[in-house]
Formats: sequence, C-alpha cells, structure tokens
Amino acid sequence: MHSFHNLHRLRLCSYEGVEVVFEIESPTCRELVTTHHNQQQPFILPNLQHLILCYMDNMSHVWKCSNWNKFFTLPKQQLESPFHNLTAITIYKCKSIKYLFSPLMAELLSNLKTIRIYSCSGIEEVVSNRDDEDEEMTTFTSAHTSTTLFPHLDSLDLCTLKNLKCIGGGGAKDEESNEISFSNTTTTTTFHDQFKLSEAGGVSWSLCQFAREINIQNCHALSSVIPCYAAGQMQKLQVLTVKYCDGLKEVFETQLGRSSNKNNKSGAGDEGIPRVNNNVIMLPNLKILEIRNCGGLEHIFTFSAIESLRQLEQLTVRYCFGMKVIVKKEEEDALFNLPSKEVVVFPRLKSIELVGLRELEGFFLGMNEFQLPSLDKLIINKCPKMMVFAAGGSTAPQLNYIHTKLGRRALDQEFSLNFHQTPFPSLHSATSCSATSEGITCSFHNMIELYVGWNFVVKKIIPSSELLQLQKLEKIHVEYSDKVEEVFETALEAAGRNGNSGSGSGFDESSQITTTTLVNLPNLTQLELDNLWRLRYIWKSNQWTAFEFPNLTTVTIKDCERLEHVFTSSMVGSLLQLQELRIWDCSQMKEVIVKDADVSVEEDKEKESDGKTNKEILVLPRLKSLKLKCLPCLKGFSLGKEDFSFPLLDTLEIYKCPAITTFTKGNSATPQLREIETRFGSFYAGEDINSSIIKIKQ
Repeated sequence: MHSFHNLHRLRLCSYEGVEVVFEIESPTCRELVTTHHNQQQPFILPNLQHLILCYMDNMSHVWKCSNWNKFFTLPKQQLESPFHNLTAITIYKCKSIKYLFSPLMAELLSNLKTIRIYSCSGIEEVVSNRDDEDEEMTTFTSAHTSTTLFPHLDSLDLCTLKNLKCIGGGGAKDEESNEISFSNTTTTTTFHDQFKLSEAGGVSWSLCQFAREINIQNCHALSSVIPCYAAGQMQKLQVLTVKYCDGLKEVFETQLGRSSNKNNKSGAGDEGIPRVNNNVIMLPNLKILEIRNCGGLEHIFTFSAIESLRQLEQLTVRYCFGMKVIVKKEEEDALFNLPSKEVVVFPRLKSIELVGLRELEGFFLGMNEFQLPSLDKLIINKCPKMMVFAAGGSTAPQLNYIHTKLGRRALDQEFSLNFHQTPFPSLHSATSCSATSEGITCSFHNMIELYVGWNFVVKKIIPSSELLQLQKLEKIHVEYSDKVEEVFETALEAAGRNGNSGSGSGFDESSQITTTTLVNLPNLTQLELDNLWRLRYIWKSNQWTAFEFPNLTTVTIKDCERLEHVFTSSMVGSLLQLQELRIWDCSQMKEVIVKDADVSVEEDKEKESDGKTNKEILVLPRLKSLKLKCLPCLKGFSLGKEDFSFPLLDTLEIYKCPAITTFTKGNSATPQLREIETRFGSFYAGEDINSSIIKIKQ
C-alpha cells in the first residue's frame, strides 16, 4: 500500500466481490505501529482527498474495525488517521451498504468537507453505531473527546435513498434509535458514563449539525431531518433544501413529535421525554430554506424556533399538500412562557414563496404581530384556503407587489399585508382565481403583470366587465392555452352572451342604443402571446369598444395559427411608444394592421367623393424593429389605402412569407431603413419599400 503514498483520488467501480473497502485492524497492523525509534511508518493512502465508490453491489462497509477498543488504546501519535486529508466522499449505486461510517470514525475524518450519497437503496443511516455497540465499555482519553467533530464539513448531499431513516450521529441510546451519546468532555469517559450525561442533558451530536449546506431529495422513509438532540447546535447551517420526501413529518424534530411517533410501552404519554433547553431549535446562520413536495409536512417551524432566524433571507415552500401553517403555534406550551402579543421580526427575510399548498390556512395563525422590514418578494400561488397571512397583523414596508397565480399584483390600502385586525378577503380572491370557459373570475384592478399558461379551459382571458380595471397592467404573457380565442372580450360579445343585457356592457337592451367604451391601458408596455392555437382576436375593436395603448413598446406573437391580424387601423394612433413588433409561425396571418370592421363601404365611397381617399397618414413614430417570419398567408403589412410613416424603422426582416405582394397599398415612408433582411440575404430597401419587396419577390 505504500506505493500509493501520493494518491489523491480513488475511484472503485463495479468490484462485485468487495465487501469491505478499508479494514482497520488491531494495533499490530504494520501501517499503524511505530518503529523501535518511535518514528511513524507511512500510512495507508495518507494523501487521499476524494473517495468515489459506485456499483459496489456487495459492499457492506467502507470502513470496518475488528476492535475499536484496542485501536483507541494506541498513543495519540499513532492515531493520526490514514484518512486525515480525505475531504470528499461520493457513493452511488451501492445497494448493500446500510451506513457510511460509525461515530468512532468521526475523529479520523476531521478534514471531511463533502459527503454525497446517491441511489443506494440499502442505506438506512449515514452514521450508525451498529459496529460500535458490540464493543465493551470503550474508553476515550481527554485528547480524543475534546476534538471538534467535522470542523470543515461544508456539504451533505443525500439523494434517492429510499430506506434512509435518519442521518445519525452520537445521540442518547434508547430502545428504538441505535444512537449512543458522544460528549465533548475533557475527562476520561466511557459509553456508560456518557449515557448518564445524556440523560442529564449532556451534549449529543448529529452529522447534520456540522454542515453548512444540506440537500436531501427522494428519501421517503425519512421522518425528520434535524434530530431533536442536535436542534440547539445548528451553528453552521446556511442552506437547507429538502425535496420529494413523502414520509417527512418534521423538518426540525421536536421531542414531542419524537415521542408521539414511538410505541410508548410505559403508557406515560408525551411527558415521558422531558424537553431540555439545548433542544430548542437554534438556526442562527440559516439563510436559505427550500422545501418542495413533502406531502406529510403540516408545518415548518415551531414558534420557539423563529427567534433564532435572524439571518433567514429566502423561504420557499412548494407543493406540500398537507401544509397547514408555516409557523406552528405553541401557546399551549407553558415551558416557553411566550406572551401572546410578542412581536416577531424577520430582519433579513427578502423572499417568501408559497406555491401549491392546498391546505395552507396562513403563514401563522397566532395573535403575534409579524414584522418583515426587508421583504420585497412575496409569491402566493395555488393556496385556495389561505385567507390570512398572520392573524395578529404583519408589516412589510418594502413590499410593493405580490406574485399570484395570474401574475404580479400591486399592494394598496385594500390589498396589504398590514391588515392588523381587519379581514383579508382580497388575499383569497387573488390567490384562488378560477378560470372557466367564459373567462377568468377575479379582480384585475391591481394587476401589474398578467400571466396565463398551460390553461386548457378558458376561452377569453380578460372579461369585458374588467376592461376598465386595467389601469396598472404593465405586462401580458399568455402561452400554451389551447382554448383561448380572445385576449380581451369586447362589450358587445358579453352582451350577446348574456342575452343583450347587463349594465356596463355598452349595450342598452331597452333603447337599443349603443355607446362606445374607451379602454385605455396607460401602463401596458409588453404583450407576449405564444402557442395559442385557437386565438382569433387579441382585441376586437369596433364601434362599441375602442382600445388605446399609449405606452406599449414590445409585441411578440408566436405560433398563433388562427390569428389573422394584430391591430386595427384605429389603434395605430395610440401606438406612440411601440418599438419592437415580432410575429412568426402564424399560419393564417394575412396582414398586421387591418381596416376597422365598422368602416363601411358607404363611408369609403363618401370619402372618395370628398376627395379624401389616401390622404390619411398613419404614423408609428418609435417603431425601430419589425420582424415577420414564417407567415405563409401574409399579403402585406397593411392592405388598406392609408399612407404609413415609420420615421425610426431601421430593422425589417421578412422571412418565409411567400404570399406577400406589397408592404402597404398606400405610400410608406422609411427614411432610416437601409436593408431588408430575407432568407436569401440582405437587400437594399431604397426609397420605396413596396418596390423593394416586388424586386425581392422576383
């Protein structure tokens, strides 16, 4: 083995006959004895830094010692670990191993930084005392037990371990958990003595308490992540991610939860295990907590834990279908002596995401006031039972918006986290909007960004009753919704659907007199429509409804197969800020700007008789980029008789538009345009863009 003195990385893969990788034998082992001159022999793999084990089907142990009791009687200089420089352990697809190492190996792995265990179906614990418990009263010297365990451990990554029941460590031994006390004491101590210390509230340890970052996924047998005996010692933990652990009952184990999960033979109930001070959950450096798809969880924190969350910045909880609250009340626990009106402060919490929590009733249902001075991002989506954030009131002075199922909403006096004693019905309406074939039923008055995606029910996105409530709307993004026929429902359509009745529709049934409703969207800047295969109209402007978009800057339309046009000629006058217009893969698009449907043939003839034909000039003053791609039915940008002016247009792409014969039937002024980009290359635009298109077609 001495020939591997400089080995830094060891990878063993598919060695079927190997059961034990490292056999640590008695002190007579040649690699662990000293010479007559008291000079140490070279160790086994003293420079090994990364150990990788994969597809070792019969491997039961990575490290195994025949007699730990004799091993730890060696002088300290002989106990310098042969794995002193090992910093990373990666194990995957090793189906027979049940644990990685024992508590007695902890001191021999003092430089360990990373542990990764993936897809090992037999793993039940990461640290286990199964071998150690066979030892007779093992004695430790003060030099050994005063060593800080895993001082450099940075990352613990456990994934797809279907039988993992606990991470493990040196906890107090009881009937159900194979855990033995291991105390950082400075006196000679035996396991028997240490067990007594633990009963008296002494220090126990768990591997997870030493890591800076913990990531656990697909470990369905795991009932809790942080054991109760280590909960008060989580000094290093900064990032905790837990995903797809169906059996998880608690993230941070409480002794109450631990005792209630056991078969209490004495019948003493939960009082059989007392709570001790060092078991209060302490997370002084936790910054990021993400919990996803853990169906058995009903809460994340107990109230007593949140006092330590001074550094928490991001909290994400998604698709935990059993989650009822994020912070659980402990008012019944008199041991904490917590006043019911105590103010709770999360000084650094900037982001909260609560998504797909169908049983969630609130963040906290106690009467304590919550203060979130740094919160600037709040997402609440698919939480239909959530009627309140914190029943005792909450303030978030930096929060201006809330992200919901339909997008981003503004917070105002009616819709605010600072609701104190008043009800909060708007939270429910915002997070549980329903979509039917007739439209989306919720208030749009404070909507900033509207998003509808992967909806296979709704036909009309914004009902006519909400058209005048869109004053704050800035962005619209609708994608992959194969029933959508219209983005904006017009008043006449709504009246027809309701039997020509209903106030506010613009249609008076009794008098049969129609009035025009002006729908102004003063803050709308972006419109994006993607893969709406049945979309026929974006906004159907007519004599009953007129639309204006004074600040619309960007329009992107893709894969809308039935859409035949984008704007009507009456809308052009309001497109004062439009800068980019991109349209592609719309197989039925015939023209971009179409003549208004309410302009009759008689009106055209009247204009002709007055000599006014072709005198109107439609101006798009800020349009710089126009891209038309894969539009097989497109005949032109506009086929009306109006003249167009594009004073800033400098980018024009026309690609795979075989049916185009002209740009506009009237004149088109494009003083800044030099080239037209096509599939065949760039062509000089010239002074007359229509003539250029004819040349390109030829």
